[in-house]
Amino acid sequence: MKHFLKSGAITLIVALNAATLTSAHPGPVLTAGNAGGPHASLPAAANLAQTTSAFPEREEINKTLSLDSNARVDVTGIAGPVNIETTDGSTAQIHIVRMAQTQRELQCYETLVKSAPNSLSVRHNQFSQRPGCNSIRSRQEVTLKLPRTVELDLSFIGGEVNIGVIEGVVRLSNIAGRAVVAQAQAAEISSLANGLSLTLARVSDRGIRIRGIVGLLEINLGRDINTDLRFDNVNGGVRSASPDLPVTRAGGTYRVRAGSGGALVSVSGINGSVQVGRV
Repeated sequence: MKHFLKSGAITLIVALNAATLTSAHPGPVLTAGNAGGPHASLPAAANLAQTTSAFPEREEINKTLSLDSNARVDVTGIAGPVNIETTDGSTAQIHIVRMAQTQRELQCYETLVKSAPNSLSVRHNQFSQRPGCNSIRSRQEVTLKLPRTVELDLSFIGGEVNIGVIEGVVRLSNIAGRAVVAQAQAAEISSLANGLSLTLARVSDRGIRIRGIVGLLEINLGRDINTDLRFDNVNGGVRSASPDLPVTRAGGTYRVRAGSGGALVSVSGINGSVQVGRV
């Protein structure tokens, strides 16, 4: 399955080798318009990651390990949902269900888990050179329970993403399903095909950068936060759901100040609307 996202001079290609692959079912295509954001020709979300009943062959991976407080966690190439729960402490729990329509197709790929005290990676590896393995019908579901202090990097995900409270940097890119981040304070987010809901209790000096979103962008701010938000090239406009967060506009730029202002939340290239509110 391939997803194409073009915005201005930037072309981003999401190639999910783990996704359901048939020549009769190409992936959604995002094409660029001239109004400052990507324009989508998207089927229903169910077409991005089919239900588990379509994949009767399955195998589970379960692991428990320890991670350093500032460990980096990378998840990439998953054809299905990714759920990240966060806790205090240093223990990480991994639960992965990998599926396929046939046992042969299940043997055509693996979901690799590699770990060290300062890192954890989960990624898809398809044995494309094996006979009959170049195009397969498969799905994965990944659930991780992680220390909230880790840095998190998710990319090329062919389903919904749900993330708990993260104190480290959150990086999201090339996500086919809707993304929900319960709370972050530093983030780099780009190329999301079905919108984003992001809650901020504070913004660190590293700031928040969001670009290339198709669909609704919701930014929910804590009551005590001090931050400045800037929005450029938003096709559907920016509106406030809270009277203490007025929106100002100059040309194609919208601004919102929360509290006394502070570290920047920078948003650009949104093909949809933006709503700013309180938690």
